[in-house]
Amino acid sequence: MKVSKLLFFWSALILICFFGVGFKTASAASLSIAPSSGSFSESSTLPIKIMVSSPEQPINAVSGVFSFPADKFSVVTISKAGSTINFWATDPAYSNSNGTVNFEGIILNPGFQGSSGVILTVYLRPKFVGVASFDFKNVSILANDGKGTDVTSGISGGTVSITAPVETKPAESKPTQAEPVATSSPNSEPVSRGLRAAEIFAGTKYGAPAIIGSSEHAQSQVLLTFNALDGTKIFINGDADETGSFSILVPNTLKRGSYRVSATMINTDGTSSVPSNEISIQVGNIFSDVPWQIWVMIALLVLLVIYLLLRILFHF
Repeated sequence: MKVSKLLFFWSALILICFFGVGFKTASAASLSIAPSSGSFSESSTLPIKIMVSSPEQPINAVSGVFSFPADKFSVVTISKAGSTINFWATDPAYSNSNGTVNFEGIILNPGFQGSSGVILTVYLRPKFVGVASFDFKNVSILANDGKGTDVTSGISGGTVSITAPVETKPAESKPTQAEPVATSSPNSEPVSRGLRAAEIFAGTKYGAPAIIGSSEHAQSQVLLTFNALDGTKIFINGDADETGSFSILVPNTLKRGSYRVSATMINTDGTSSVPSNEISIQVGNIFSDVPWQIWVMIALLVLLVIYLLLRILFHF
């Protein structure tokens, strides 16, 4: 009877560890568009805002591809006005032939936390009458936690209806409304003035792998970019000291593999340096691919086996 109770206890402990802790997830963040529905005239221009939401945790990077049917719409322009992004890793670009808008932006410390952050606004011109849908691809939203944790949890596109323009009587001649132009809000993006780049190398901090660097930019922000071989990018924010030096831990959440790393310095006045020299680092080994919860479960199983063997050998 006692053995059955002990087996039940150990089994319950293992299940609690594996299911209760093993499936704990990071805070959620999502990407959407506004408006996500509605009816519009074929003669109008649709302002589609790409929005990010992260109410529970600050984020520091958003990237993805906004997709629209190329045979039904064409991009007039892209606006960065009012954007929560204040550093563009890659300037937003669109392709009317492919029906895509690519974006990759950074939100410097302390990051963004909220439910309605504007990434950019895409102005679309309809060239059909009917219903069409918008979507996203390759979306990545990273937490501002020093680890580059991917907190992407939801992606919401939209569907709109395009109607034929209503014929009206000729009106008096009025000045033609200018098309929207690409703009950016003040201080929405650091301006590069050819500042001298930082120098970085691989080192250690507190005994753990770190990126060590020096620059001429005292107490400025440091943006580390980790480029994986598959094209994935992880962005980590840090700070330089009063001498312009910095040491930033390599995130222990990075997947095993090789990474190319560079650093960009961003001053308090909004100016930024050109990227530093690029270094290559190797992260992890075969054991680092195993989640720690699995190691705990294995350890509990080993202890259980040892306990049962002792009971058999010594009859207690």
